[in-house]
Amino acid sequence: MKRLDAPDVGAFGDGAKLQQWRREQARGISQTSWADGKALNEAQQATTRYLPPRARGLYLEETLAQSAILMNLATAYLSKPSTQRILSKKPGQEGFSLIELVVVIAVLAVLTAIALPNLLGISDDAAARSAQQAVITAFKECQVHKARGVTGSSAAFESAPVNDFDVSAIPNTQTSVNAAIPTSGTPAVAAVNLLYFDATTGAMNNFAAIPKQAAKFPKFMIASSGAKSCTSGANVAATQRTYNTGCSETGSTTASTYGTGSGSWK
Repeated sequence: MKRLDAPDVGAFGDGAKLQQWRREQARGISQTSWADGKALNEAQQATTRYLPPRARGLYLEETLAQSAILMNLATAYLSKPSTQRILSKKPGQEGFSLIELVVVIAVLAVLTAIALPNLLGISDDAAARSAQQAVITAFKECQVHKARGVTGSSAAFESAPVNDFDVSAIPNTQTSVNAAIPTSGTPAVAAVNLLYFDATTGAMNNFAAIPKQAAKFPKFMIASSGAKSCTSGANVAATQRTYNTGCSETGSTTASTYGTGSGSWK
């Protein structure tokens, strides 16, 4: 690093000469010669050490004036509202305005109102489809037993575990799904017949899916001939969403009662 020669103390009569001397020194010193900030600071201290008192005072005044300007700029920037908002937030913490929260809640409410009935409808429709399938399975198993010559009264099927329904065999003399079908498998469990064939005549029984809660869902039946029929439940507020799920019959307008007609599966 180039050494600064000590200036002639009497050479600086005023600030103008001091400025000229500093510019000449700056031109003669390569900026790359400063290894780090510490060396630069030592050189500046060496420069002011050889200045006469008056020139040294002017140098310090200029330095303080520049520092004051920088401090004023920093203070003005930090006092801005936008800067205050940024500085007041914790790292990684974001906030939402009241309007944003209200909009999000409103959107969620609309989506819930649209989606919830559809989700409940899917569950109810699945229960009705499962009941229909359970009746079809019982009918097909009965056909297999008949083909094998097993027609005794001991040939019984296991009622499939279907939500909201019991699967029961009913006499083949019952051609309508409305007549003589037990209202519910529970608590009237004794009314549920699990025999493929009539215990007296040996004839093949019909098979039906009976709602556990009266008139909440339709009743579904397959006759021994393979014909399918159904009757819908009660078209009232409590069961309005499920009373005709999977059945074309119009249903009843009285709670806990079924329609008087016979419809087809759907």
